[in-house]
Amino acid sequence: MKISLIAPSHRTYLWKTFFESIITNLDFEVIFVTDKEPKPEEIPKAYNFKWIYSTVKPAQCFEIAYRQSTGTHIIWCGDDFIYGPYVLDHLYAMYKSFYDYRVMIACNVYQDGYSARHEHVVPWDNNIRLTTTGLISKEAIEEVGGLADIQFVCGHWDCDLMMRIYAKGGRLFECPTAMAYEPHSQFHKSEANFATSWQEELNYFTQLWQKDGKTIQERQKLFQPYTNENILIENQGPSGKWASKP
Repeated sequence: MKISLIAPSHRTYLWKTFFESIITNLDFEVIFVTDKEPKPEEIPKAYNFKWIYSTVKPAQCFEIAYRQSTGTHIIWCGDDFIYGPYVLDHLYAMYKSFYDYRVMIACNVYQDGYSARHEHVVPWDNNIRLTTTGLISKEAIEEVGGLADIQFVCGHWDCDLMMRIYAKGGRLFECPTAMAYEPHSQFHKSEANFATSWQEELNYFTQLWQKDGKTIQERQKLFQPYTNENILIENQGPSGKWASKP
């Protein structure tokens, strides 16, 4: 068993802080995909830290990291997350207790010092829980076609992934002792990268999983996976503001 933490990342100055926050007895790796060349002193000197250069859209960077990962399970994250001690151990222990590879285990996420539990739900149905970071088995991901649909530019691909797993009988539980902290306003609202396509992506996600104001169990459009061809250098699907990048 091995856990791969994957993310797009342009805040290379946070890499060491992120990596050093991961205290665990489990085998793990971190894979960041960045459009910024890191300074040598910013790169964690560890065999299980890997970075890949690419200027494609963030959702595709998640896919690149996923395809390069060697773990049996993934945790999707961001470079601004700080994880509490033994988060990986807590997540995996809870996952194992269910004896069900489709079970998804969410972190107990705090944004700007406040619990974000109430925010991480399907927008039209507060009874369906989602999360911004958590543990999912690759077996469950591959069963539903893969990690991300090429139609997503930045976010909401993870919401779609969870819904696809839900549709196969998956369940999501929050691990109360798996603490994850994110300075959400400090970065996301000031940089506003994901905000540039947030509404369009939400609209697409809604078209997939809602009808007449109610959640549906069958995805309304076919899943469109990425291909390996030129995945590092050419955007696949809508590219948002990343279209003009070299």
